[in-house]
Amino acid sequence: MADVPEFENGHGFEAWLIDRPLEWSKAIAVRNALRVLPVVAANLDGSSPTKRQQSLIQNTWRAMFISWTACIYPSGDLKVVAAAAADTAAFIAAAETSGADTEAAQTANAASAAARAAATVGSAVAAAARSATLSARFAAIAAKTAGSDVWKAVAADCQHLQNSKDSLIVQPLWLVDVRANDRYQVNFPDWVRGPFDKFAESDWVQSTSWGLIVDWYRALLPNGRNLKPHSLFGEKADFEIAMQPDEFWEHEPDEIMDAIAEIVEQQGEERVAGIKQDGPNDVDPTRSNHRNNLDAEAIGKALSDNRQPLLFSLVLLQQQIAEYREQVRGNNHLDPAFKTELLGFLDGLNKSLEDLADLLPLKSDDPVSDENASAATRWLLLYKARVMEGLKEYCAPENVADTTLPVGVILGCGTVGALVAGPVGFGAGAFFGQLVIRHAKPGTVGDKLKEAIEADADDATQV
Repeated sequence: MADVPEFENGHGFEAWLIDRPLEWSKAIAVRNALRVLPVVAANLDGSSPTKRQQSLIQNTWRAMFISWTACIYPSGDLKVVAAAAADTAAFIAAAETSGADTEAAQTANAASAAARAAATVGSAVAAAARSATLSARFAAIAAKTAGSDVWKAVAADCQHLQNSKDSLIVQPLWLVDVRANDRYQVNFPDWVRGPFDKFAESDWVQSTSWGLIVDWYRALLPNGRNLKPHSLFGEKADFEIAMQPDEFWEHEPDEIMDAIAEIVEQQGEERVAGIKQDGPNDVDPTRSNHRNNLDAEAIGKALSDNRQPLLFSLVLLQQQIAEYREQVRGNNHLDPAFKTELLGFLDGLNKSLEDLADLLPLKSDDPVSDENASAATRWLLLYKARVMEGLKEYCAPENVADTTLPVGVILGCGTVGALVAGPVGFGAGAFFGQLVIRHAKPGTVGDKLKEAIEADADDATQV
């Protein structure tokens, strides 16, 4: 095994990288930035952030997301969008550097450097090595007194590249154990865990499409026995988001996140329904921001018209979730890390149902306010994306082992969505339906559901 220098405070790191492949610098650069991503939100006070704070968080994530996508799928051509993201993140960081939120500004700088590395081509190894070095230095500054953690992580990455044939970009973000306490399942340090938890648990994030950033980041963190870092959105959605032009990112931050939720939800439906996917170069960068034509006024009317059945469905679904949660909690055959993740998903789903209940009118004939109707539209986009990904990730039979997935939870999730927005709200009908059919007894209404799904699939192939 070849040894790698420790690079204390970064000394010798850039010179070491110059003699290595270009892809090494690109992977290290984005991993440096990703480790400190939560720090960009460290100084939020828990209330709704300002537009300036939203823009800082979003453009930092944009640069990291594009850089990560470029490394995960190296055959794609993301140089132009990576360069644009690098410029924007650097501009945002410069505006923040003079303020009090210097950690966030340095996180944005790290993201900009990672995107700059992703944009390098050909023989520009020195430029990529320089960007990787800058991303590490900015990350170390963002870490404040924990800067040594960043450089130890860099050395571990280099050690992996030097001695393993496995791709670095698909490895856990932290290759050395940086947990402050063994009771933590996910391996990342407290100075990152604190701002991440604060951001993830804020009402603003939990009730809007911004929660997708949290879910996406969590997918990169797990490193338990049966949990591997993975793409939450899927290849086609990753490319479609990354390939968006500058004009897409110039909208209001909330609108951008809602549009991203639509991309994730639509591509997720196609993926689980088995619809043929085009290659990344076929993604249309001028897509509509309202693919599913979700109408806030129509959803508001549905909340009013379906208030009573919605309340009954929510109560029943929460009861099913509570019973399933106890079953999972008492199952000693499940991997502890997986159990923690599954319980977290169930708790998040339960919180999402409570958020919807808060948007319902007090009386059936009361109109829903425009504000609540818009909030319900955002809720639906996030709900569908989270539910589909969560059920696939945490409720697949091969994962839950001896824990039987309740049909009621699956149907309940689809029913709630359908009561809010009709067939569009049911989500990937084939996905929910196939899960139900897998567990339903023969000779029941499940047979009718199977026939309906097959008929819908036949119609879809003829369009």
